[in-house]
Amino acid sequence: MIIKKKDHATKEISTSSLPDIIFLLLVFFMVVTVMKEYDAPKIDMPYAKAIQKLENRRNAAFVWATKDGFVVLDDMQFTNIKGSEDKAEFKKTMKYKISNNPKIIVSLKADNQSKMSLVNTLHTLLKDPEVNALKLSYSALRKSE
Repeated sequence: MIIKKKDHATKEISTSSLPDIIFLLLVFFMVVTVMKEYDAPKIDMPYAKAIQKLENRRNAAFVWATKDGFVVLDDMQFTNIKGSEDKAEFKKTMKYKISNNPKIIVSLKADNQSKMSLVNTLHTLLKDPEVNALKLSYSALRKSE
């Protein structure tokens, strides 16, 4: 009697090292990833004698106003805030932020050389009944004596 030897060649790929490879890739991407919050415009902030630190940055919406009339709300850029299209978009964005977080404080970072008409326009937009952003903070640098 002849016994035939059967070859059981499997076509499967071993996946036992797959979790190790995935973990190494995850660690690699966590190490090389750079977290970037905002690309704020360059402004020369004014100085103040007495300042108070903003307690919770999580409940803050940052508005930058440059001397050229350029306004940035968090990451949204408005080149002509006095124009009706940018005004509507600014109000819509602020209304959305306030509806999501009623405790939000608007932190205004205006350039030392920015025009008061620009700041006044921002005040008018924030006080609008549609937006109703009445909690406003002005950012400044501490004056060294």
